[in-house]
Amino acid sequence: MVPERRFDFEVMAEVVHEVIDALGLDRPVLLGHSHGGVVALELAQSYPDLLSSLVLLCPAHPFSGREDALVSFYLSRVGRAFARVLPRLPDWLHLLVFRHMPGGRRSLSRAHLAPYLHTLRKPGTVDHLLGLLGSWKDDMQRLRQKMTAAPLAIPTLLIWGDRDVVVPVASAQELTKHLRHAEMFVLRNVGHLPNEEAPEECARLVVDWLSLGSTK
Repeated sequence: MVPERRFDFEVMAEVVHEVIDALGLDRPVLLGHSHGGVVALELAQSYPDLLSSLVLLCPAHPFSGREDALVSFYLSRVGRAFARVLPRLPDWLHLLVFRHMPGGRRSLSRAHLAPYLHTLRKPGTVDHLLGLLGSWKDDMQRLRQKMTAAPLAIPTLLIWGDRDVVVPVASAQELTKHLRHAEMFVLRNVGHLPNEEAPEECARLVVDWLSLGSTK
């Protein structure tokens, strides 16, 4: 019998830990966007001496709760059926749905969407995503408890779009209460994809922050 696969935050953080070890990296800076942001928070919470600092772009986090309704939908019978149809939808329909992701500075093109669709259409991706959502609420609750009991001391740079409809920038106020050394920058007219919408600004903010010795 094949054991049930786990997709929870702790497992995914452990995978990142193994990659860091395999590459022989000494206290690297870890950058995470959206779901990658909450995995980065989990890793930093579990291994406080592993990283030198965090850079988080519009991170999912346990003090938001905005995504609870969407998670519940995809775990329903209708939502699961819809998720399995998603990879077969034509590119133009995906583009229409995802046009709300940017904040208005620039629109997503098919070129921007191509890497996401390539991953979505790989066999097993939908099962992985549904497995991830299956433990999402419990994972968030556990991480919330851990961060409330012991706020993260690692230096953290937050970059957020002021028009993020996925993880609203207003939720950052509660998150920063549990980060002892956090600096935050909000990009105007940017949504949930600052790395796509304002790549030069994001890169400059990260480089400037690191050059000021924020990893020490």
